[in-house]
Amino acid sequence: AGRRFQSSDTRTSPPVALIDEALAQRFWPEGAIGRRFWPSASPGTLDEAITIVGVVAAIQQSSLRDVDQPGAVYTPVTQAAPGFVRLAVKHRAADRGWSEVVRQIQSVDRSLTPFWTDTLADSVDASLLT
Repeated sequence: AGRRFQSSDTRTSPPVALIDEALAQRFWPEGAIGRRFWPSASPGTLDEAITIVGVVAAIQQSSLRDVDQPGAVYTPVTQAAPGFVRLAVKHRAADRGWSEVVRQIQSVDRSLTPFWTDTLADSVDASLLT
């Protein structure tokens, strides 16, 4: 429900987020879209509040063995502060190799330099080991 991130979601526009269904049901069972929250425990100004613009399906975040997921918040990379960013890229590595994955990531933001890559199969295997 709601919308996806848009090119107009930039560092100079009001902050937005997508949340998953688990978080939406936990805090806003009557409807989360348009609701606002602060990224820290103590509220700041209304300008710092993040507006929920969409609700997406819940996924297993850290381990396939976890059955009680706390919920997830997704913010656009175009509004992210410099630092660690996790991206998921759909790609057939066997077709063109990791250099194509790097190219796709840098097409989002030229300043992003991938330093750790993994396949979905490897991530699933690692999840089942913990």
